[in-house]
Amino acid sequence: MITIVPSLASADQLNLEKQLSKLKKVKNIHLDIEDGVAVNNISFGFKFAKAICEKSISKEKTIHLEVMNPSRYIETIKNIKADIIFVQIDALENPIEEIIKFKENNINVGINVSNLDLNREYLSKILELSHNILVNTTNHDDLKQICDPEMIEFAKKLSETKKVWIDGGVTWEIYNSLKESVIYEAIMGRAIFFNKDETVKWILDAG
Repeated sequence: MITIVPSLASADQLNLEKQLSKLKKVKNIHLDIEDGVAVNNISFGFKFAKAICEKSISKEKTIHLEVMNPSRYIETIKNIKADIIFVQIDALENPIEEIIKFKENNINVGINVSNLDLNREYLSKILELSHNILVNTTNHDDLKQICDPEMIEFAKKLSETKKVWIDGGVTWEIYNSLKESVIYEAIMGRAIFFNKDETVKWILDAG
């Protein structure tokens, strides 16, 4: 059964510890590190991500690395207590080489796949480099970040052979429709931190 992972980018950064303490069902957390170049946004920096990972008691901590030239940050990432580093590949000139550098440094690297990657020649080869795949379920240039059914279907098919996370526009309705799927986890930000009624219901159901 698919489980839920809060995306901390949507949380109240000034009350992050308080918000997380209320999510009793949370076993895992997810952070985005963005540079404003690979994607049109800037979120957490490495120092903040390191502090969160050190303080968190979550079972699994994942980071989505949305930056240009990700391998330049390998030494910094080694000092962050994250379990999986998902590397965004759609803006990279040599994505396969970048992923290999992470593997050579014994970093548990995952592949982030967006709609921009689907028809590119490297896709099948790069998917062979990791069992952990993060599928962007919104289109790269969609400012409203609405979940794309085609990306959900891609994630469902991929999850037959890979461990798959979905991230982007996942509402409670979408999550409920996927509960019995073999997708590993749904990363949810706005749905958790902006839709308090459904989040409270989820917490109560968890007991």
